[in-house]
Amino acid sequence: MTGKFSEAQINDLDNGPLDNYVDLINNEWGQEIGKMLKEKYNISAVTKWTPELLSNYLNDLQSYYSWA
Repeated sequence: MTGKFSEAQINDLDNGPLDNYVDLINNEWGQEIGKMLKEKYNISAVTKWTPELLSNYLNDLQSYYSWA
């Protein structure tokens, strides 16, 4: 990889370098939110996902993204 992009690649908003960069940032944010919620709800590999836990988890995600 050289970091040099053709005009067509730069203008490809769905699959070009800008889209790829935004995906990387979103992945980082998602991982950080996941870590925060893992700690908040004491989530581990053996956590039993009850309807209440799932609802609380998803409400926290919705709340975060509404704020952001």
